[in-house]
Amino acid sequence: MRLTLFLAALLVQPLKAQSGGMSLHLEISEGWRIQEGDDPRWAQPGFDDSSWRMVNMPLPPPRPLGGNASYAWLRRVVVLPPGPGSEVPLAITVGSLFGTYELFVNGESAARTDSLPAVAYPRTFRLPPTQGSRLLVAIRWYHDRHPWPVAWRPADSGPWLITSADSAPDQPGKNALAVHKLSRLGDFAGGMVLLCMASLILIIWFNQRTRWDLFWVGAYLTLLALGRINLFAQIGPDPLAYPRLGLHILAVWPAPVLAQYVAAWTGQRWLAAPSWVVSAVGAFTLSSAHLPLSTGPLWMVGLMTLGALAVHAWRFRRDALFCAGVALVTYLHTGGWGRVDQFGLPRLAQTEVRGWIPFVLVWHLITASVLAVAVTVREVRRLLTDRDEKLRLASELEAARTVQQLLLPQSAVDSPHFETQAVYEPARQVGGDFYWTRTEPNGGLIVAVGDVSGKGLKAAMLVSVAIGILRNEKSGSPGAILGALNDGLADHTGGGFVTCCCARFDATGSVTIANAGHPSPYCDGREVDVEAGLPLGVVAGVAYEESVVTGERFTFVSDGVVEAENAKRELFGFERTREISGKSAREIAQAAKAWGQNDDITVVTVRRRA
Repeated sequence: MRLTLFLAALLVQPLKAQSGGMSLHLEISEGWRIQEGDDPRWAQPGFDDSSWRMVNMPLPPPRPLGGNASYAWLRRVVVLPPGPGSEVPLAITVGSLFGTYELFVNGESAARTDSLPAVAYPRTFRLPPTQGSRLLVAIRWYHDRHPWPVAWRPADSGPWLITSADSAPDQPGKNALAVHKLSRLGDFAGGMVLLCMASLILIIWFNQRTRWDLFWVGAYLTLLALGRINLFAQIGPDPLAYPRLGLHILAVWPAPVLAQYVAAWTGQRWLAAPSWVVSAVGAFTLSSAHLPLSTGPLWMVGLMTLGALAVHAWRFRRDALFCAGVALVTYLHTGGWGRVDQFGLPRLAQTEVRGWIPFVLVWHLITASVLAVAVTVREVRRLLTDRDEKLRLASELEAARTVQQLLLPQSAVDSPHFETQAVYEPARQVGGDFYWTRTEPNGGLIVAVGDVSGKGLKAAMLVSVAIGILRNEKSGSPGAILGALNDGLADHTGGGFVTCCCARFDATGSVTIANAGHPSPYCDGREVDVEAGLPLGVVAGVAYEESVVTGERFTFVSDGVVEAENAKRELFGFERTREISGKSAREIAQAAKAWGQNDDITVVTVRRRA
């Protein structure tokens, strides 16, 4: 226990200057002076820096320099304790200064870092041989004033030391980067969460292709997720000289994609084109010039997007809360890169959440995740509602199908003089075709085949009305039957109509036919020439003419046979229907269905018995 306490005390005690033998360990974190600007004279030992501001290391984050200064100088006089002497090689360890810097010792350049931007981490440099016990350490520091991602700017945790070269800290930068990368695990985890949410939203869009707002919000979340994962992957010791792909993902392209989502969701199409044009200007300047030139257009895109959201929230108060959430995401994203602090507005995009979790998160990532969850929950609820509605409609359609099956005859009736066959193949669960047969006391047979305009439940209900009228009709005249059916359907078709062909087969061999806009029947392989009357239900009081013909085999079809269409968009047509009209009703229906069914198919055949 005593050994543990002793080791802990050693760890928490500040490093003090030590001398003994040939080693040196001197802490230099205090007593620095800083001055903004750039002047080569500031590297010289004789320069008077007494008017400079006094600071201690590490510097307070995130912007230690005032105004918009890019260059600053740090100076400190180090007095070496007696002991090692000039013959001992020395090394200096500099903490995490974000940016590039050049190290001077006694006016001479001793080391310099790589080009900007580089992830900040502690570095150890071997000092040139020195004479005397007094060192003037000066650092010419270029601190980029523009908003590079916080993941590349870890807080300075030291160490700031001058040591003997053989006792310099072992890989302080590698250790600091490992700790920093672990603290930025939230970027990777948050990016993966956003990627999963984006995938779910895009899957929902894939099943609802007309919902382009889902596509664009999924694309925005995908770009944002890739950007955060890219930031995490790039945390390392190598300099990141303009990682253009990462910056495009982070800074430029999410902005117009988010604007496109707002345009699609609110219906304000004017927002899309200007956002892409302005962002393209930003992307071009980022690729060809420098980051500051590309950030300006982004807040313009954000301003237009916020305006569109405000207009939509004013027009549709029910969406005000969701608009406020999207507006916050827009402000955090475009404002963070667009330097809204220049206009006196808070720059919250890269404000971090620390303390209650083992890693750091940025508010932008949190709000985007909340947006993703909100959109997903809203769409899942919509899907569940649609599913319930579809189940309700399916139940109603099933009930209508059952009613229709009960109303339609299960098969055409036979009589002593005629053999009949009937096939009904609806294109959907319920159809708009119908057929009806009735035997006469004198041995005759009455057949009616009809087709209601339209499809679905409405057509099925009209079929039920037509069958009810036919069942109650006592007349044996096809023209009178059509007249009664027309009067019963008038003012009940809802703007549609019904076609029907009715025929009476007499035992004597004659066939009387009346037609109301339906395809003509076929007799012994030829189309019967009958008068085509006005479709039923259009206007009441219409008289339908009758035609009398003779023959052995008659075939009645609905237009679903003639209008069957194959993959080449070729119709089955009247000629093919005529050629197979001598086959059984089942064969005719199967031939049309195999060709390509797109409407209800009804076939009724009547053959005189020998």
